[in-house]
Amino acid sequence: MTKAECKLFYGMEKPRLEAFLDGIRAVKQSYGDGQVILSQGEPTDKLGVVLNGEIEGVYYGTEGDTTLVSTFGEGMVFADFLAADSSKTSPVTLSAVGECTVLHIPIEGLFSPPKAVEAEARRMLWNLVGIYSAQYFELKDRLFCLSAGTLREKILRFLSLQREKAGSDSFVLGCTRERMAAYLNAERSALCRELSRMRADGILACSDKKFSLKV
Repeated sequence: MTKAECKLFYGMEKPRLEAFLDGIRAVKQSYGDGQVILSQGEPTDKLGVVLNGEIEGVYYGTEGDTTLVSTFGEGMVFADFLAADSSKTSPVTLSAVGECTVLHIPIEGLFSPPKAVEAEARRMLWNLVGIYSAQYFELKDRLFCLSAGTLREKILRFLSLQREKAGSDSFVLGCTRERMAAYLNAERSALCRELSRMRADGILACSDKKFSLKV
């Protein structure tokens, strides 16, 4: 992914964008598979943009348990709210999944940029508002799924939303069973068992990431 394809940089011409990033001292950094980008309990004053690859956020419990909380793909922004509040620390450890490249942007540069790039800073802030709007609706969808009383109903709500987005009863999910289970706050084994039951009951057909809803 190029910077021009990232929603955070929408409407910004490349020469002006590069001048803005240089002016606020943004830093591009590459990470190897499993390398930690931000540790749980660590503060930061920089928001991040995934230029390529993927990042996952994992919560490490006091008894050694781990929970996959979030994933960030190409073009996605992370640690933005955290960077805006110096009194807060990261609730999860952010690590690279495979090779990835991240652009670290000092949050101060968005609110107190050099005068020569003030227009670019305003544009980026507007873009952030648009990203937050999309995130609101994504969170709304997840809460809709999680509020269901049973795992089957959670799965049905989740798949119905995917069907609506695809505009077809048949669609391809962009996530693995593990990610789907984490999204629905369920165990992977329980999710797979319920999917098998739903397939036997004629509610759906599925093969790997391909699904077809029958109801």
